Amino acid sequence: MRLFFRFTPFAMAMLYAVMVLSSCASDNIHEGDDTSTTSTTDYIDGSLSSSIPAFPSFQPVVCQDFAIIDISDANNDGTMNAKITIGAFDIYVNVINRTFSIGTMVIEDMECTQDADGFYSFRKSDTECQAGDYLAKINNIEGTYRDGVLALEMEYKLGTMPFFIKSIFSNNVGM
Repeated sequence: MRLFFRFTPFAMAMLYAVMVLSSCASDNIHEGDDTSTTSTTDYIDGSLSSSIPAFPSFQPVVCQDFAIIDISDANNDGTMNAKITIGAFDIYVNVINRTFSIGTMVIEDMECTQDADGFYSFRKSDTECQAGDYLAKINNIEGTYRDGVLALEMEYKLGTMPFFIKSIFSNNVGM
């Protein structure tokens, strides 16, 4: 028993050394790789206009909202991705006398390109994201961004809704 107590501190010290050395060694696994990335993130106030194309008599609902755009060139193949966050909003559909409260939507991994003038263009089709209590099935989302100006258009269905909603986000800061 005495032997056990005599070697326990030594065993613990060896275990600690192994853990420290193995964690330090793993920090340098990617040494020499170019892992530098650039990212552009902007919080943008603007207006969101939503309509239901299936109901021509439905008047578009316009509300003040925000969007957050995050563009990153973190891909190893030289391409860029965009992530868009759209703030929560309500749509009142007078035809059925119902308000839909749509939660914050985050659309990730959108293809993104930048032209010679500095405009970023992004798009994604056939994707889903959570929108509060609803699963938003996005048919198409696309837009452009430059110098704090965002133009975004998306077409989506909420949950089991049988028709598409079309929302357009815009701001005109700097134009």
